Amino acid sequence: MTAAPVPLRGARPGNRAVLYLRQSKEREDSESLETQEYLGRDYCRERGYEVIAVNVDQISGRKWDTRPGVIDTLRLIEEARADVIVLWKWSRLSRNRLHWAVADDRVKLAGGRIESVTEPIDTSTASGRFARGVMTEYAAFQSESIGEVWAETLDRRRRAGLLPSGGERYGYVRDGDTYTPHPDEAAALKEAYERYVAGTGIAALSRWLNQTGRRTKRGSQWSNNSIRTTMRTGFAAGLIHVGGKYYPGAHEAIIPNDLWEAYLARIASNVAPPRGRTRLATGLLRCQCGERMYLAAIGRDGVGDYRCGTAHRGREKCARPLSVKLHLVEQYLSDWVHELPEKTSQLRAAAQAEAENRLRTIEDRAAIERMIAATKKRLASLTVRLIDEKINQDAYDAASAQLNDELTSLRARHLRAAPAPRRDLLELIPMLVAGFDGLQPEAQNRVLKQLIRRVEIGPSTGRSKDAWRARFTVKPTWEPDHE
Repeated sequence: MTAAPVPLRGARPGNRAVLYLRQSKEREDSESLETQEYLGRDYCRERGYEVIAVNVDQISGRKWDTRPGVIDTLRLIEEARADVIVLWKWSRLSRNRLHWAVADDRVKLAGGRIESVTEPIDTSTASGRFARGVMTEYAAFQSESIGEVWAETLDRRRRAGLLPSGGERYGYVRDGDTYTPHPDEAAALKEAYERYVAGTGIAALSRWLNQTGRRTKRGSQWSNNSIRTTMRTGFAAGLIHVGGKYYPGAHEAIIPNDLWEAYLARIASNVAPPRGRTRLATGLLRCQCGERMYLAAIGRDGVGDYRCGTAHRGREKCARPLSVKLHLVEQYLSDWVHELPEKTSQLRAAAQAEAENRLRTIEDRAAIERMIAATKKRLASLTVRLIDEKINQDAYDAASAQLNDELTSLRARHLRAAPAPRRDLLELIPMLVAGFDGLQPEAQNRVLKQLIRRVEIGPSTGRSKDAWRARFTVKPTWEPDHE
């Protein structure tokens, strides 16, 4: 004769029960949801429990956040609308160790309890909790074993040239794991490859298939995405596509290898080139209105200019959109880089200020971390006092709310105190300047972005030979930013 589970100390002695049922996949050897509910209701009837809700999930026990049934079940306990969760087996709640521990802790803190219909254990005793731990550990072991077996199965199927999970494929007739070319579909798919290699676009291919009355394996009309996906799998070339790679398949190819290679070459040729070549000042210039400046089209003579982005985007923002010649921008920034070693005293002061700030930040973070650890310890002690019935629920709620607010505030301070690691400027700059002229424009741009936040462009101030230089204001990274 099985003894009824004894409620945990501090648990609500109520009889409001919520049944939680889970079945990851309906199989002949699995317990159906109907059976789980019948046994659960019978269990509750014997113990005088009132079933107030039945929550169901049809998903793997390894998943958690995507299970609305288990989330609602825990909410009923935490909102004191139910007193006990009734399961068919302990593994129904979760097969994941961490998720099980989290759920158990949430139920205990709310004063509820969890009971199993087919595995009744007195969890108020150490031996009972140990026995339940063994069962949940075994459930996790089974789950992980299934995952390992499935991974081995997928790898074995791949090595055998089989698809990971079967399914219909356009151009073929399927019989289990065997695929044989479909007379009409195979011819149409081969012609689609030939048309594409000859220059026909994807949109034209989908129109051609639909106009000739052909449909996908699901019986729907072809879309650009469906024909593109069908062709890119490489299945028609006798290949299987797994994990982003192609492997030899066990099925007969519809198209020859040279046609497949020509198809891949056409795809590669269709990759859109970058919209513009990265220049030395790309992404650094700002108009006086604060808008980024873009590089307008460069003529064959190499002459071009940067213009305010508001004009480029048609915005009504800049009262006087500015422009500046490309060659002047690149000359100014190149000169600025080469003048850096002469600014030794300025850089030394900046480096010293940065080092002091980093040290102060690290000390602040360490102090905040100690305060966070102490607050967590106080919160844990408070929970123990509640479990030991040394304080009531209202006092616990008030104190824990205050401590959680303190934790939130401390964590925000901890994030704000995060140091931004940078190499010492005195060490970095001479090395960058020495090889600057020999770099490609893309690399020069990366160097400048380590040294410069932005370059502000102002209006012309005169007609003298070097008056144009006054239009540039460089905001280096080692100076405070007041934008």
